[in-house]
Amino acid sequence: MALNKSGKLDSAIACANTAKGICIEIGDDRGLGYIYSLLAEIHENREEFDLAATEVLAHLKIREEENDPLGVSMCNSVLARIYFKQGSLNEAQNMLVKAEDLPKGFNSLALYSGIYLTWSKVDSSKGNCDKSLLHFRLYSHYK
Repeated sequence: MALNKSGKLDSAIACANTAKGICIEIGDDRGLGYIYSLLAEIHENREEFDLAATEVLAHLKIREEENDPLGVSMCNSVLARIYFKQGSLNEAQNMLVKAEDLPKGFNSLALYSGIYLTWSKVDSSKGNCDKSLLHFRLYSHYK
């Protein structure tokens, strides 16, 4: 969202909330999921991690209801990053395990690079230098 990228986060939230209301009114779950994702990004940028997690969890619920394994994995990866930023390393690790659990046939380089970058940071924070380096190498490979 352009307002998000320009730093006008309050305006971005207002616009996203308006769009969220419209999506709910017309029953557009896919659009609603996109709006939840945007709101999560905005709140994460503002370091409002509880609000960001709430938006991602709402998006995750939609992805699960639509049986969208790639979308579920992406949401879990974002939750892991948010939990890491909150200092909840074990929760971040749990989400990363779930994010990695994609059915065969899905090949999302951006998803895997994000997963392994967060894994590297979690491992480093826990003092697991060897694992951190391994995950950073995987991040670099997929990046």
